[in-house]
Amino acid sequence: MTKVDGSDADVLSAEVVLRGRSDAEPITSENLAANEPEPARARKVQEWFAQKGFTTSGAHGVSITVTGPRELFEETCGIGLSGPGERPGVDVLDLPPPPDMPGELAADVEAIAFTPRPDFGPGAY
Repeated sequence: MTKVDGSDADVLSAEVVLRGRSDAEPITSENLAANEPEPARARKVQEWFAQKGFTTSGAHGVSITVTGPRELFEETCGIGLSGPGERPGVDVLDLPPPPDMPGELAADVEAIAFTPRPDFGPGAY
C-alpha cells in the first residue's frame, strides 16, 4: 500500500488473471504459451479497468496489473477493504468479479487477486 502525491488515499495493486486459450491445468513453463490470453481479449479487459479509473499494465504472461485507490477497488468489486479482517493481501486475497462487468469480459477474467505479503521481516523469522 502506498500513498499518492502525499495524500491520504491508499493505493492498491491487484493482478487480474486472464483466462487463457487452453484448459491445460496447472500452468507450467511448458504450457505457459498455450495459456496466454488472446491479445485482443486481454486489451478489452485492460481498457474496461482503465475506463473505471484504474492505472493498468499491458498483459504480462497470464495477467494484467491494476492499480488504484482503495475506494475504487471497493466500489468496482462491491467489497469492503477498510474494516477489521478486510486487509488487502492479508485477509482478502481474491476479489469478486465486478458486478457491472459485461458478461463477455467477465468470462475472460479467471481471478482478481492481491499478492500476499511476504512472511519474512521483523518478527517473522
